[in-house]
Amino acid sequence: MHLHRTLVGAALLAGSLGPLAASGQDAGQPDLPAQVLAIFQTKCIKCHGPDVKRPKGKFGYVTNLARVAANPAYIVPLNPAESELYLLVQAGEMPPAKSDIEPLDVSQLEAIDNWILAGASAPQTDSGQPMPTIDAATGDSESIASNLRRWAGRMHPAAVHLPIGMLWAAALADLVIIVSGQPTLRPTVRFCLLVGTIGAVVAACLGWLDAETPRYASKSGMLLALHRWTGIGAAVCCVVALGLAQWQRRLESPRAQWITRIVLFLAVGMMSVAAFLGGANVYGLEHIMF
Repeated sequence: MHLHRTLVGAALLAGSLGPLAASGQDAGQPDLPAQVLAIFQTKCIKCHGPDVKRPKGKFGYVTNLARVAANPAYIVPLNPAESELYLLVQAGEMPPAKSDIEPLDVSQLEAIDNWILAGASAPQTDSGQPMPTIDAATGDSESIASNLRRWAGRMHPAAVHLPIGMLWAAALADLVIIVSGQPTLRPTVRFCLLVGTIGAVVAACLGWLDAETPRYASKSGMLLALHRWTGIGAAVCCVVALGLAQWQRRLESPRAQWITRIVLFLAVGMMSVAAFLGGANVYGLEHIMF
């Protein structure tokens, strides 16, 4: 199947590079770039057009096919199965289900599929030359930086597990101290809090990068914002709790001890809420329903 699609892509690419008629397009061949551009103008421009002040997912140039195709976060030429934009429209996530715009039909999906298989070229001008691409200011350096941010953001789901586990361990150890009245687990609390705080800060930074990727462009803006800010809030609470723990260690004051506990429990609560919202962003709010 993969070989067949590769051969189809090669044939489409060869056809797109073959001799063109005087009009700039062979009458027997579909003008794939023009078809795809028309689809994007009809289906995507409302949320991702150049005139949108705050485009979803910071993706506001959907009508610039050259720029879209040059960004591997959206399109991998010759490979629709690795092209995030195609996967989103194929899955019906773009346009979003709550949108008043109808999902793409089979022929439109096929046109985008064939366009990517043919190399994801840009429409041509009347002179037969490709339309202008990104200006020099957004060249290779931006592409490298964008790829690096996208790669780092993908580490977020793996990074969140360590701080969640360590913070819960710190809170449970502190609860044992409260119940038993024995302070022997205080070093354990401080160690778990230290490791959990470092992990929470790293996870929050990676999560912020991950939220900028196109796979979240179709998600609820409010749900994503709540997840991002509760995650940031949890990381801040962890840093404050760690500082208070050092303060408490010097003072050995019951009051300082309880203030530290309250902030620690608050951090655990916010981290748990952020984790729930993160799952909701991926699987929907019903993902924990019995």
